[in-house]
Amino acid sequence: MTTNQRDPEARLAVDELQRQVRVAHERIVRLERETNEAIAQQTAVSDVLKAMSRSPYALDVLLQATVDHGTALCKAKNGLIYLLVDGELRLRTDSQDAPPEAKVYELAHPTPIDRGTAVGRAVVEGRTVQITDVLADPEYRWDIQEVIGFRTLLAVPIRRANEILGVIAFSRHEVSPFSPAEIALVETFADQAAIAIENVRLFN
Repeated sequence: MTTNQRDPEARLAVDELQRQVRVAHERIVRLERETNEAIAQQTAVSDVLKAMSRSPYALDVLLQATVDHGTALCKAKNGLIYLLVDGELRLRTDSQDAPPEAKVYELAHPTPIDRGTAVGRAVVEGRTVQITDVLADPEYRWDIQEVIGFRTLLAVPIRRANEILGVIAFSRHEVSPFSPAEIALVETFADQAAIAIENVRLFN
């Protein structure tokens, strides 16, 4: 085999080696990112559990820690926790950077339990609800949306056994669905919130 014949084969071998190196590097980067995300999630869950053990009856402190951790880890713009009171969903806790006008509106207009909002829909359906784009959802309606500008919503029921106690919800201002891992994390936070609410209920 001549030198000219070997050169193309050598280039092909080098190109294949470089491709394999790129693939390996991308996999390492992905694994590092997933590992860091898993550690961050475990740390957040641990922090909430520690708060529960230190102050088992300080419900507002526990719910605030839950919604703040969830907002940060899910890369959400806002986070909110509603409790079911007298057949209505009433805002109890929101993330620290939530728009004040949203809280004022929520306190003046308790959220009805129907399919017009993500949190109401989560109660009606008794399951996790994600609305990828509220502007494309024919059933969605909430007046303050035009002011705040959120687009993607995630709402998870807070429940003990068959009873729904409230809803934890997160929003993004761009159309960006929450991943399965993020949804699973919020469902874990909802379980912890349910335990905290039940502890306070039993104490009272």
